[in-house]
Amino acid sequence: MDKTQDIDLKILELQLGREPRGVLGIAARCVCGAPLVVATAPRLENGSPFPTMFYLTHPAAVKGCSVL
Repeated sequence: MDKTQDIDLKILELQLGREPRGVLGIAARCVCGAPLVVATAPRLENGSPFPTMFYLTHPAAVKGCSVL
């Protein structure tokens, strides 16, 4: 894992309030470069299904979408 991926995972953990699971990569970034959307594996490491392929993680975007 390179330094950028390590930083992205730490940012995702702060955004989600928990350790991110099943991360395949960052699907979109906000204008400041922080992760906006994460791409996730269809199954987690333990084999359980993860129903969301793209997961909105940026707090401002989550807040904006939650009022729609």
